Amino acid sequence: MGFRLSLSSGTVIRKPDLAVVLDTNPVALDLTDSSYHGIFDLCVEALSTEKPAYVHRDLVVKKAEYAAGGVPEYYVLHRESGNLAFYGRTRGSRVYSPLPIEGSGDERLVRSRILPGFQFRVGDLIRRPDLDAIRRDPVYP
Repeated sequence: MGFRLSLSSGTVIRKPDLAVVLDTNPVALDLTDSSYHGIFDLCVEALSTEKPAYVHRDLVVKKAEYAAGGVPEYYVLHRESGNLAFYGRTRGSRVYSPLPIEGSGDERLVRSRILPGFQFRVGDLIRRPDLDAIRRDPVYP
């Protein structure tokens, strides 16, 4: 589902690979609509690496648009750890800064600022443990 971003350069329509709308969002999500009429709370993109232009679009263009348009958090996912990125806006800011990553090595944790309790190991995005292992893991309450 796409959504409109009103930017200083004009209006753009984006369809993130995954989006979250919180219950606290002032615009309720209506699954019968073909597009969302508010601003998503979290946008997630799977990094497209087939062409340099796609990488630029996901890491530069969409990042700037989502931040300027008011999306509080933006994550870029990829099978290689060097291509993962997690951004958040501070209240009132129109740019992103990297979300803090706690710990070191394979145990590094990212915690969402907008989704209380939502956290994950960066290494698990690469390793992709099975669901039974995740259910037993205290990192994933």
